[in-house]
Amino acid sequence: MPALVTRASITVSGAVLAGGRSLRMGEDKALVQFHGTTLLEHSIRILQSAVHPVVVACGQADRYLLPGVRCIADGIQDRGPLGGILAALEESSADAVLILACDLPFVTPGLLHTLSTAPPADSIVLPASGGELQPLCGRYPRSLKPALHRFLAEGRRKVMDFVESQNHHYIVITPDHPLFRPSLLANINTPEQLAQAEAAIRRNEP
Repeated sequence: MPALVTRASITVSGAVLAGGRSLRMGEDKALVQFHGTTLLEHSIRILQSAVHPVVVACGQADRYLLPGVRCIADGIQDRGPLGGILAALEESSADAVLILACDLPFVTPGLLHTLSTAPPADSIVLPASGGELQPLCGRYPRSLKPALHRFLAEGRRKVMDFVESQNHHYIVITPDHPLFRPSLLANINTPEQLAQAEAAIRRNEP
């Protein structure tokens, strides 16, 4: 197994979230084609450019067959993205896990590197850009496991409710920031959004 990446005096591994039901897409969006590959494969490659090892939190065991990448099941089923985040935290031996949802194709290696290295080390670190805050692209300390277990045991599942109950920090990417791109945190939920994203890629306007 490759060594964990060390960032800001902590070790950081990675996890792609790909356990959603994709109701608005009409098919498993992790497997739809995007810019010559699948959204899932694209997300894995981008995340691997920043941290390693990387796993895929896919909700159910063996949902995807990905050479060289482990797929992990949610220990607590039907809890949405937080179930995948908890599975990633439980799987990792690192101090923190860098999370990336598979439907955020414009997230860049530079943003992921910034998230993985940003202080404080014991905080959730999330990006904000263009008026959007994205909790499914961020660094989550492994020390959150007990709190997240309790949160889910209470029947709660909103990601931002959990984030706001814990120590958290935002990295704001303003238009004058070198990492800024208009669609940096845009996600893809529908065939129309997928078509728009592909058109933006062809125009080189992400």
